[in-house]
Amino acid sequence: MSTFTVTAPTRLSAPEAFAVATDWSAHCRIPFTDVEITTDTGGLGTRFVGRTRIGPFRLDDPMEVVGWRPPGADGRGHVKVVKQGSTLAGDAVIDVASAPGGGTVVRWRETILVGPAWLARLAGPLVRVGGHVVFGWVLRSQLREAESRRSRGRSGG
Repeated sequence: MSTFTVTAPTRLSAPEAFAVATDWSAHCRIPFTDVEITTDTGGLGTRFVGRTRIGPFRLDDPMEVVGWRPPGADGRGHVKVVKQGSTLAGDAVIDVASAPGGGTVVRWRETILVGPAWLARLAGPLVRVGGHVVFGWVLRSQLREAESRRSRGRSGG
């Protein structure tokens, strides 16, 4: 089992940051990966597949949103996604919280179980480090782009 956590501060409001973090189709920024939304409920029950392809190698990572609480008056939101594949299992928990003084902090904790067990022992450290780097880059770049769009919208450009 490999667990990593990415924390990303942003100038976005909690609802804006929540929308960015839960834009599943935008997660196709993960290298060699496409995301297919198979059931779009707009929240709880949404299902999607992350499909990674490198040459002839293909890995499908089917997931379902099993927890969904957009930010309310308290500025806190929470999402839980469960991996449902035979090769990859685990979950992702995304929390957003308004930060003192403005903005929001997004915290993404991912637990990945790679099967079979012998492969998990070999791949664990690589999954942990690689996941932290890649997911951190994806989340931060999505948040920066949303901040930029919001700034351009306010400046009239």
